[in-house]
Amino acid sequence: MTTLARYITAEVEEIAISLGPVAEGLAGVEHAALLRRLIFRDAEGHFWHAEPGTGRWLRHEDGAWHPVTDRPALCEGAAGLRPATNLGPLPEPAPAGSPPAQEAAALLKMMTLLARIAYEQGDIDSESAEALANRFLLQDRAGRIFRVGIRSGRWYVFADGSWHDAGGPPLAKDIASLDQGLPAEVQEQLRAGFVDLLISGAGLAPETVADSWITADSPLSLAVPASDCLACHFCNPSGSHFCNRCGKRLLE
Repeated sequence: MTTLARYITAEVEEIAISLGPVAEGLAGVEHAALLRRLIFRDAEGHFWHAEPGTGRWLRHEDGAWHPVTDRPALCEGAAGLRPATNLGPLPEPAPAGSPPAQEAAALLKMMTLLARIAYEQGDIDSESAEALANRFLLQDRAGRIFRVGIRSGRWYVFADGSWHDAGGPPLAKDIASLDQGLPAEVQEQLRAGFVDLLISGAGLAPETVADSWITADSPLSLAVPASDCLACHFCNPSGSHFCNRCGKRLLE
């Protein structure tokens, strides 16, 4: 799962309840896939599952899912669970040319911050937030690329095949772009800087807006255990196909 979105608790519960009839009509791999889309992560890194049809919450602890009475205030989950949001028309493109050097650093930092805020408020998903932030960068006359971390707000510089803490933006007198009519050797340095970034494998940006879910401590790659009944929460013997308590079909 690579594209995430932020949700509020009431929104998740409404989505889970609405998916109840869908879940009832699925089995096997399709049923498992639906349940995994209803797994969420809170700000502290705990994983939660919203039960289809009821909206009740389970939390993953000690290698198992447990029904709980509390619930996360805000959580990350699979993008696409909510209807697409109409954010209105995109802003008009800026006039040709680069902003004045003394304004460029402040503009880049502001746009990166706006992309992060839009994700945190649930307006856009992680892929869209990162694509928006990655539209903006600065280069100095040596061809080095500067970007702002979308989560930390720190300045980074790309050098020697990887991103490094820059300690701040480049000096205004050093900022350069291809539309400034610079000498040919400087233009070549700028182009070479882009190529180095693209072929480095270091990533187009120094930070992602959200941590990957594929980590050593994620619960069974975010799988709902097959023996746990999500209807009555009874833990069935391994290999069971139906719940030994309520008779509901289990994951397969």
